[in-house]
Amino acid sequence: VLSFDDSNINISKGKTVLKGYGKKHISRSIVTTILMVVVTGLLIGTLTWLINVIESNQVFIDKTISETTIYGEIKYIGEAKFSYKGYISEDILNKILETGLVEDYFGVVDNEYSEINIDRNGIKETIKRESNLDLAYYEKYTQMTTLASNKELNSDNGIKLSGIEDQSIIDKINSYTQTQDEIPILASTAAMDTYNLEIGHKVSLKDAGSNYPDVYGTIVGTYESYGFPTHDAYYEQHRIPSRTVYQETFIFPIDAVRLIERNGINYERIDLLFDKEKNAELYDNREEILNRIAKTTSGDSTGYKLVLYDDILTETIGPLEKNLELLSIIYPIILVLSLIIAVVLPYLLILRRSEELAIMRILGVKEVEVKRYVFTENLILIIIGEVIAIAVISAVTFKSGVYPIWKYLFVIVGYLLASIIGVLASLKNVLYKKPLEMLQVKE
Repeated sequence: VLSFDDSNINISKGKTVLKGYGKKHISRSIVTTILMVVVTGLLIGTLTWLINVIESNQVFIDKTISETTIYGEIKYIGEAKFSYKGYISEDILNKILETGLVEDYFGVVDNEYSEINIDRNGIKETIKRESNLDLAYYEKYTQMTTLASNKELNSDNGIKLSGIEDQSIIDKINSYTQTQDEIPILASTAAMDTYNLEIGHKVSLKDAGSNYPDVYGTIVGTYESYGFPTHDAYYEQHRIPSRTVYQETFIFPIDAVRLIERNGINYERIDLLFDKEKNAELYDNREEILNRIAKTTSGDSTGYKLVLYDDILTETIGPLEKNLELLSIIYPIILVLSLIIAVVLPYLLILRRSEELAIMRILGVKEVEVKRYVFTENLILIIIGEVIAIAVISAVTFKSGVYPIWKYLFVIVGYLLASIIGVLASLKNVLYKKPLEMLQVKE
C-alpha cells in the first residue's frame, strides 16, 4: 500500500498550470488553423487567378485575331520610273495568292496607250497621242486609257458605274470570255465626244509598234462616272472615291486586256482581303509573308511592298502577348514555390505540436488514431482554404466567362498531394519517437 502526504500537493498551483496549458493549447490550435487556411487560400488563389488571367487574355487574343477583318495592299516602292501603265505584275500578285491566306482581291488595270484605232462601220481612223510639248496652252491633252478589273462591274466588290440604264450592257462585259469573237466595251461620255464615237463603233488601243496586235472592242454602251469599292470606314481613305470621268476612258473586260498585253498585264493597284479563318497563320507568320513580297530568294529587294492594315492586332495584341510571356514565366515559378510550401508548412506545424501529440500518446491514444486525427485535421483545413480561394476567384473572374476547370483541378489536387506528403513525413518523424522523447522537442 502506497501512502503520501496530501499536504505536499499544491492543488491550486496544479489548476493554474493546467489552465495555462489549456489556454496555450487552444491559442496554438487557433493560430495553426488560421495559418493553414490563410496560406492555402493565398497560394491557391494566386495560382488560379494567374491561370484565369492567362486564359482570359489568350481567349481575347484568339477571338480578336479570328474576328478581325484584315486588308492589305501591294505597293510599288522600286526605283522611280515613268510609265503609262501599272507597276504591279501578276507574278507579284501570284506570290501572295500562293500563300492561301487571301480570300479575295480587287485588282485595277489602268493603262494609257499612245494610239487609238477606230472602225466606224468600215471606215478606219488612227489617232496618235501628241506630246504635251506639242500642244498649245488652250488645247486639251486627249487620253487613250483602258480601265479593267478582275471583278464584275457594278458588283459589291467591283467598279461601280453610273449613267447606264440597261443592265444587259453590264452583263455583256461581265460574261465575256476570250472564246467570244466580239469584245464588248464601254466608253466614257468624254471619249464619245472627243473621238466622235457612236454605239457599235469598234475601238483598238495600243502602243505604237508592230509588236502590239490590233485588238478591237465594240462599244456597247457609255457611262458617266465610276468608283472603286470600299470595305469599311477605316479602309475608305485608301480607295479612290467615285468621280465623274472627264477623260477619254474605255472599260474593257480584263481578259480582253490580256489579249492586248501579250506579255502579261500590270495592275495599277491591288487591294487584298485576307481570310478570317487564317488570320492566326497570317499573324504568326507576318514577317515571313511581308518578306515574301519584299525580298527575292537571294535576299534582294523586289521593289514591292505588302502593306497590311492590321493596326488593331499589332497595337493591341502585341502588348498583350508580351504580358502573357511574362506571366508564363512567373506562373511556373509560383507553382513550384507553392508546392514546396505545401510540403514544408504542415511539416513544421506538426513538429510544433509534438508536445500535444506526446500527451495524447501518454493518455493512451493509439498511434494509428493520432495519425488519423492529425491527418484528417490538416486535410480538412487545406480543403477549406482551397474552397475559399476558388470561391473568391470565381466571384472575381465571373464576368470573364473563362473557366479553365482542368487547370484549376491540377493546381488544387497538386497542392493537396504535396500537403499530404508534408503531413505524412512529419508524422513519421514525430511518432517514431517515444512519448517522453517527444516532450523534449523544443518549440
